[in-house]
Amino acid sequence: MVTFEGRISEVMESWPLQLIVTVGNQWHMVTLTDATEVKRDGIVVGPGALRPGQVIAVQAERRPPGGVAAVTITIRQ
Repeated sequence: MVTFEGRISEVMESWPLQLIVTVGNQWHMVTLTDATEVKRDGIVVGPGALRPGQVIAVQAERRPPGGVAAVTITIRQ
């Protein structure tokens, strides 16, 4: 399991939903699954609440070749 915090730079509205999250000068491709839980202010919200520019915390499992599958995404701002 990996955990990181970064800013959403892009939301790709395909299925499965994918995000590009920028962390410093690096980026992560984050895939959401049916089991991904998205929270804001401690309340579970739908993945439609995710927008470019938001700061999020991600708990995810690594997926080859370099991406991650989100378990939990918490919207910080």
